[in-house]
Amino acid sequence: MAEPGDEQRIFDAYAHLFEGDVDAPAPSPPTAATWTWRQAANPAGARVLLALDADEVVGLVCASGQPVLVNGEAARISRVDDIRIAPRFRHALGRPGLVVRMGEAWERAFGGMELDLISWGFPTPAAWRVLNWHVKVQAVRTQFKLVGQLEHLRIGEAGGLVAEPVERFDDDVEPLCARLAEGRGLTLARDVVWLDWRFRQRPDQSYDQAVVRRGGEVVGLAVFRTGDFDGDRNVGLVCDWIVAPDDDGAANALLAWLAERARAAGCERLVLLLPETSPDWRPLQDRHGFLALRLAKRFLLADRSYAKQMRMHWLHQSWHYTFADTDFA
Repeated sequence: MAEPGDEQRIFDAYAHLFEGDVDAPAPSPPTAATWTWRQAANPAGARVLLALDADEVVGLVCASGQPVLVNGEAARISRVDDIRIAPRFRHALGRPGLVVRMGEAWERAFGGMELDLISWGFPTPAAWRVLNWHVKVQAVRTQFKLVGQLEHLRIGEAGGLVAEPVERFDDDVEPLCARLAEGRGLTLARDVVWLDWRFRQRPDQSYDQAVVRRGGEVVGLAVFRTGDFDGDRNVGLVCDWIVAPDDDGAANALLAWLAERARAAGCERLVLLLPETSPDWRPLQDRHGFLALRLAKRFLLADRSYAKQMRMHWLHQSWHYTFADTDFA
């Protein structure tokens, strides 16, 4: 595992670890502020594994711990953000090489009932082939996105409800998040500590946040920012969407606010990321005019399970997530 003080050599390793990867060209290394936010400041803890050849970093797995509820019980999972192996240590002639040893080390360090129930992510096609064959990573689903062209959105009456912009979420959002988590199997445990870390403290992005109240009670929340996603430039990303599927008034109030923010930013469409099994999926299409489109890139949601209840079929049916769970937004 990585130790304090390893940050600079991790940053220095980024370019050569991505060398030759046509699916994922070498990114800029994270800034010190972003790295601290993602790892040291993460309320669910850091997940970093290094493979060293002498003092050289030749393998890297970075993940973000995530607090979740599994059938109402608190647990943890981890979202894998980067898996990188130096070219000379990648598999060849059918030999898996370093990736298998790192997978085994990862499971010992982070996987299990008392640790992370699953590790998951959206692997590149090349990474998926290796991870599926050698590290028991399974495909949960082919991922779709919901796209709403602003000119075609259907936004009905909100019954006097209005989305109120907020600088930060207060603890009055927690009852709504807890109530909607009931019956959803696996979902993020959204409390104000996690929400504040995810959206307000992030140093490299800024977000707009809003809540809808009915009689003083929070009945909906949404998070918005602009960005590029899946080859589409300057779209309105609905980074979080928490509202009861049958609460048309709250949903209409949130959509009116999201459409207003998107137009002000020069966007032509809103994009959400949800599983097609989500209770929000059909209402957004049938009532509001969103279209379901398969992701063009990194379209496979995959996981490595370390607990018996985390079966692929159960995850497919019971796992609820939004952009907030991912590193896409």
